[in-house]
Parts: sequence; C-alpha cells; structure tokens
Amino acid sequence: MTSILRSRGGLAAAGIAATAGLLGHYAAYCDEKLGIGHDRPMARPERVSDLDGFSLESIALGDNATAAITREGTLYTWGSGAYGRLGHGDESSLNLPRRNEHLSGRRIVQVALGGFHALALDDQGSVYSWGRALAAGQDSRDNVYIPSQVRGELDNVKVQAVAAGRLHCAAVGEDGSVYTWGNNMEGELGQGDKRNRTVPKRVQGLQDKRAVNVACGRDFTLVLLDDGTLYSCGADDYGQLGLGRGHDQRYVTIPSRVVGGLAEVKEVVAGDYHSCAVTQSGAVFTWGIGREGQLGHGEKSDQAIPKKVDGLDDVEVEQVCCGGGHSGAISSSGELYLWGRGRDGQLGREGELESIAAYRLVPTRVESLRTFYVIQAGLGSDHSAVLAKMKD
Repeated sequence: MTSILRSRGGLAAAGIAATAGLLGHYAAYCDEKLGIGHDRPMARPERVSDLDGFSLESIALGDNATAAITREGTLYTWGSGAYGRLGHGDESSLNLPRRNEHLSGRRIVQVALGGFHALALDDQGSVYSWGRALAAGQDSRDNVYIPSQVRGELDNVKVQAVAAGRLHCAAVGEDGSVYTWGNNMEGELGQGDKRNRTVPKRVQGLQDKRAVNVACGRDFTLVLLDDGTLYSCGADDYGQLGLGRGHDQRYVTIPSRVVGGLAEVKEVVAGDYHSCAVTQSGAVFTWGIGREGQLGHGEKSDQAIPKKVDGLDDVEVEQVCCGGGHSGAISSSGELYLWGRGRDGQLGREGELESIAAYRLVPTRVESLRTFYVIQAGLGSDHSAVLAKMKD
C-alpha cells in the first residue's frame, strides 16, 4: 500500500509511481491543507484516507495547499483556496482532496504549487496555470480560477519541467531552454532587469546552455544544467543563490554559476530562503538561511557557499526536499530524514525526543515511518507530506 505523509511544508513532484493512497500528515497547526477532514493539530503522520484506493504517482506542497497526481494523470488539490489557487473555480478552501474536473481529459504528469498560484504539466508538454494574476502567465490583471493553458513563448515549446515560487514561475523546454514569468522585483526571472512579466519569456542568459530542471524559492530561481552544474538568480539576502556573496549584490538579475565546486548534481530544490542539492554520488549540500537549523550543519548560521551535510555521510541519498524552514532527504532504502524548524509539527516527531518546538540542527530519521518505504516527500512552508508504501 502506498501513502502520503503531511505536515506544514513544501514538496516537489518527482513523478514516482505508487500503488495506493496518501499515507499521512503530520502538523501541529490547525489547517485544512492536511487533507484529513478536520482542523485538529497533527504532530505525527496520519493517513489521508480520502485517497485510499488510488494509485498515486506524485505529490506537491505549496505555502498553504497540497496536491496529488494519480497514475492515470488525475489531479487532486486541497488547502487554502485564496486567489483560486486550488483551481476549482472559486476561492473556497478544502480540508479534503478534490479532483480537478477542469483538467479532465488531460494526463497531468507534474504539478507545482507556489505561494498564491499553481502550475500543471501534461504528457504533451503543455502547461496550465491558475491563481493570482501576476504569476498565472495569462497576461491579465484578474486572478485565474480554473486551469488555463499558458501560451505566448510556450506555444511551440514542449515543456519537460515546471516550478513555482512565491509569485513567479519557471519552465524548462525539451530542448533545454528556460522560460520565466511573474514577479521580478528581486531579479528572480533572470531576465537582466527587475521588471515583472505576465507572460513567459525565454531567459537569454542561459541560451547557450541546456537545462534539465529548475527550482523556485520564495524570490529566487535555481537552474540545473545537463552537465550537473547549477546557475541561480534572484534575491541573495541569506546566500541562497550559492554565489558566496562576494558579488556585493543583494539581487542578481542574470543567472550566475553556483560556486564552491559543486558538480555532478542530479537534483536541486529550493525552500523559502535556502537551497539543497544532491549529487550523483548521493552527497547532500545546502546553503542559504540557517537560523532555524534548516541547513543541517549542526548550527544556526547562514551559508553563502554550498556546504556538504556531514550528518548524511552514511546515508545513500536519492532525493531531497526543502520547505519554509525545514529540509529533508530520502535514502535509497526508503528512509526519511528531516531537520530544521519543527514548531508546527512538520518534522513528524511529536515530542518523542525533545520539545515539539525545538529546532533539529542535524538530519534525524522519522521513526514514526519505520514500517513504511518512503517513495517521495514534500515540504511546504510549515507542513510536510510523503508518498509511501508498507514494507514487505
């Protein structure tokens, strides 16, 4: 059986096949985004039983919402409906998963939830958006309440990956091209200026490079190239761009290569103000804000250059994830490790070893999942979720 675990945090959709429903949620904050039908705090994982019986492919978390995709490509969303971010045609909030009927007939392969909006990618490479007007990519001043295809420069592009930040978006074409749109007050679009864009525009600073994936933080963007190197742009208040802060710029408007010798990266993710990458060898690096222990280095200091997480040296890491103030890693054997902010129960540990409000400064295995094999994890601002199955 497969399940999803939740807390208050964000999660990236990884496109991994599962065989059942949502496993659980953990959160100590009353909120509908846990999808369990009530508003009681949850500090340990609880199964999202409304998705029992479905074969789930992936999950995704945003600031105040959650999404799941079935193996057939059907999208379910729940949580806060403000600005129409759930895509059901209104601003109603939901504490149980609801199927998105407006995408019927399309096989969704990826969903990305931002701060006030969302994106969905279908198996034909078309992108659909909904939510707050500025980030929806529809060249309109009106919020978008049902999924609508993103056009403009994406019209003749087969998209292979999408990402959503607080109010901006990014997409990677099959040919390695990168497109961005939305808020650009911090240079997060990588267009060489700080002008907002309501429709997608290709990032010229990456035109001679081939991207394979992209991640969006609160106000910054990370781009993974096919050679395993990283580029970043946007706000760099806490070193989240991984440029060493030697550039003397608070904002970087043209994608620049991440420093520190980080190479052979296979996955990169972004939290609110921090970043995390895992290499082909399974080594994990983090950088950016660290005041809540989200970097996993045993301290609460910021880090402007990617630094290896020594606490995972004995773990073969397959995937990583970042939330608002917490981070996570999944091992090749399906074990979930979390660290950082835990005051809302998003670390899923309740008070078993320390106060629920304590920061965890180093990666710690989530023991409440020891009977499950974790397939995918997602972290939002202050909740978490996993897709998991029972061990044999």
